[in-house]
This record gives sequence, structure tokens and C-alpha cells, in this order.
Amino acid sequence: MTEIQTVILNDEQALLNNNDETTPLVQTGSYDFDGGHEDPQDDVEEGEETAPAEAPKDHYNLVYLVFVLVGITTLLPWNFFISLNNFWDYKFRNVSQIATTATTAGNGTVPPPTQLQKDFTSYLAISSTVPNAIFVIINAGYGQRFSLSKRLTYSLSMMIVMFTAITALAFIDTDTWQKTFLVILLTLVVIVNINSAIFQGGSFGMAGKFPEKYMSGIHTINN
Repeated sequence: MTEIQTVILNDEQALLNNNDETTPLVQTGSYDFDGGHEDPQDDVEEGEETAPAEAPKDHYNLVYLVFVLVGITTLLPWNFFISLNNFWDYKFRNVSQIATTATTAGNGTVPPPTQLQKDFTSYLAISSTVPNAIFVIINAGYGQRFSLSKRLTYSLSMMIVMFTAITALAFIDTDTWQKTFLVILLTLVVIVNINSAIFQGGSFGMAGKFPEKYMSGIHTINN
């Protein structure tokens, strides 16, 4: 009898052990009706938006004035060249008839313009607008590959160097090599307008990082 009880007890203990091994673990957490587990950290209230950062205060509109000056800089090259008509007429005058010109001027008659004087405005317009338009397109497509600070710094530096060279040519007697002077001048004009287009594109990109007020500051002078 004692042996039978011992066997029964052993069988019950083995059954309990088997139940402990096969009992599935219960995982805590919330489940949706589709069977997916929901992470409590993913619960975000719908409609909640992050408040935009407030723009720093522009004391005395100094930053706005800087953008106005930048807009003036983009127009300076063209205005510098077209406002010197008397200077260009002097540079491309007929030097072989100076005495005759002085005589006709004393009589109140205007001497006929030379061919270079007639054509210079057209040459200037072509060498200014064509490179500028081309590099505005190139800058729009590939300008983002270069840093904004480099585009602004290098282009503005090149414009200063080119205008320094043009100013130096103004003090040189070019009467005996007017056509060579024309070629050199137009080459410098092309370089100036290429860098002006790069600077203009960079300045617009810089203004785009500021509120709308500063973009209008660049266009104030253009209008």
C-alpha cells in the first residue's frame, strides 16, 4: 500500500513539473484588435504641433540695411559702366583729328562719332547681359554644390579686383591701342558680370533663410 501511494505521489509531482515547463509566459503590454503591439512611447496626441522658433529681433533694422546694400551691390557693375558715356567717348575718340575736332567744337558743331563710339554701347550690353544670364542659370542648377560663404566671398572679391583693374586702365593713355583696350575692357566686363551673377544668386539664397522682409530688402533697389 505504501509503495502504491509513493508511485502516485511521484506521478503527481512529475505532472506538476511538466505543467511548469509548458506554461507559456505572459507578456505585459497593450494590444490592438489587429494583434499588433503598441509601444506606450509612441502614443502622441493627434493635432499637437511644434511651435516655430521665434526670429531674433533686428535692432534698428541693421540686418535689413545690410540686405539693402547687398541689393545695391548686384546693380553696381551695370550702373558703373552705363553712367560713363562721356568717358567712353573720350577713350574711343578719333585721335588723328584732334585739331580738326577742336576747331569744329569752337565753331559750335559736334564732331561725328567714330565707329568704336557707335558700337561700344552694344558691345557693353552683350558682354554684360549674356554672361550674367548664363551664369544665373548655371548657379541655379549647380550653385548648391558650393558653400554659400565661398560663393559670396569669392565672387565679391573678384568683382573688386576687376574694378580695380578697370580703374587703373582709366589712367593709362590708350589712344594708340584703342581696339586692344576695347578687347581688354570687354573681357573684364564679362568676368565682372559672371561674378555678379554668382553673387546675386548667393545673396538670394542667403535672404531665403530669413523672413520675407529681408528678401524684399534686396529687391527694394531693383524696383
